[in-house]
Amino acid sequence: VYIGSGVQAEVLAHLSDRRVEQGGLLIGRAWLGGTSSQPEGVSHVSVEKAIPADDADGSAIALRMETSVWSAARAALRPGQLIVGWYHSHPGLSAFFSDTDRRTQAAFFHHDYSIGWVIDPWSGEEALFIGPDSRPVGRGPAVSEPETDDGAASEAGGG
Repeated sequence: VYIGSGVQAEVLAHLSDRRVEQGGLLIGRAWLGGTSSQPEGVSHVSVEKAIPADDADGSAIALRMETSVWSAARAALRPGQLIVGWYHSHPGLSAFFSDTDRRTQAAFFHHDYSIGWVIDPWSGEEALFIGPDSRPVGRGPAVSEPETDDGAASEAGGG
């Protein structure tokens, strides 16, 4: 998973001053196949933009994003881009995927390329999960914006 440095800064700015969970959607591109461990799966995902859920209802341990964030994300898509996942905070709780997070990932982010990014903005800890089964995944170096190639996933919309 490659996350643009501008996206990282935008997400951290959105989450840093909040005492309750907040989040949003992630826009980017997914490339299929080509790894020895997963020859038919996703080889990598590039996160190019974050769409904050400004009207989200968050508490210290829960988050509900309204449908308007989906509309905003779809409106922000450029050719070749997908909704590749979501991000949210766990302020002061550390970065992990709770059972609720796993259910959310399976229900709304069920594609093999779907990313769940959880951040504890107080400690700086973060974790990434991929696919409907929320497998932990590593992070590659920050990127500006990758070139589009024929291997980019073509299913628009995500979620």
